[in-house]
Amino acid sequence: MSLRSRAMSATVITGRLTPVEDRWHGNYPGGTPQQGTQVKNPHTGGALSGRELDAAERHACLTRQRGDFQRTLHAVRERLTATIDAADLSDGARAFAVSVIGDCMDDLAADTLPLFDADLCDIDDDLTDM
Repeated sequence: MSLRSRAMSATVITGRLTPVEDRWHGNYPGGTPQQGTQVKNPHTGGALSGRELDAAERHACLTRQRGDFQRTLHAVRERLTATIDAADLSDGARAFAVSVIGDCMDDLAADTLPLFDADLCDIDDDLTDM
């Protein structure tokens, strides 16, 4: 799955577009970029190239989406745990249900977060190579 596909999948989870995704859709909030506008590289002080700027934007977008995903998992876990606590269950059944939910959420995070991390590392490598 490409970085764009994963980013768009994460958008479905969070329900909102980031500025980079807006641009992928051809939208430029605040108007089209001004010609000749330069963004400075914090390390060299020089202007970022278009490729460097795109990579930096993708990195920022993916970092935000990774955080959104983690917050969503945490909220789902809390909501399910609260629902189980409110149910009329024995202590053993309640403990088992909370344990299963915790294991499922941990498995989902263990399967998904490395995908975000691998893409972030790829972007870091691209930025280093530029």
